[in-house]
Amino acid sequence: MDSTLFQQLFIDLVAQIHQKTNYTKITMPLKIIDSSTLPLNLTNHQWAKFRKTKAGVKLHLRLVFMEKGTSYPEKAVLTTAKEHDRNQLEVMVDDKERMYVFDRGYLDYERFDRMTVFSMSPILPDSIQHDQLKSRVSLFFKQAKIGTFLHQSNIRKEKGLSALILIQFIFSLVLQGKNLYRTLESGRFPDAPEKDAVYDLLKRTTYNWRKLLSLVSAHLIETILKPLTSEDRDRVLILDDSTYNRNRSKSVELLTRVFDHTTGKYIKGFRMLTLGWSDGAT
Repeated sequence: MDSTLFQQLFIDLVAQIHQKTNYTKITMPLKIIDSSTLPLNLTNHQWAKFRKTKAGVKLHLRLVFMEKGTSYPEKAVLTTAKEHDRNQLEVMVDDKERMYVFDRGYLDYERFDRMTVFSMSPILPDSIQHDQLKSRVSLFFKQAKIGTFLHQSNIRKEKGLSALILIQFIFSLVLQGKNLYRTLESGRFPDAPEKDAVYDLLKRTTYNWRKLLSLVSAHLIETILKPLTSEDRDRVLILDDSTYNRNRSKSVELLTRVFDHTTGKYIKGFRMLTLGWSDGAT
């Protein structure tokens, strides 16, 4: 039987679900992307060979999670099992108004940059929305005492814009999913700092960024999270290490060869040790 028949049937069913669930009215539905390898007989499927004795195909599936626990498959793509997951990132992530969740197999920072700059328009393109976000960021920085902690971490500037203003600007870009370089080059925001001012802040070796992170995290846990946590809950610290591949980089601070335990190979990049706090729910 022709496989296109099943493909068309799947597409028609998804269209009916969208129509009956008022899909367009849902605010930021969550879409989960994952892949599964389906084994095939190597003798009959030489075209799908991906190991010496194995053949198979990979199913990339995108699920939509809606209100009241409703979920359904929305998009499916078949590839050979040999093809890497990240090659399907731009196929599965195709709407800037949605929130996507996927595992490390789809991570590709170069693709992220291309999608942010060329494929996806800014989430908050309107100047009014930008000003609203800016005021909210300023309020958060004030409540979290970021200015005080910057001073305690020796993060200060002798002239020009203060470190607090520059970090607020960078923080707002992260929330909007914007690219730092492209934003500075575009000139669309007249209040944006100069490129050299931002880069000079980020490359200073005398700034104690680790102390700043520790101070801010401890303050937020004590003032925001702990008051919301029952005394009966166990509170724990979680240690985890993550490996970041930078094979294309040449001269970057702390760049070295590290062992990636997920692939069993040495790569050029970084290893970051993260300490997290949890009460079992947060």
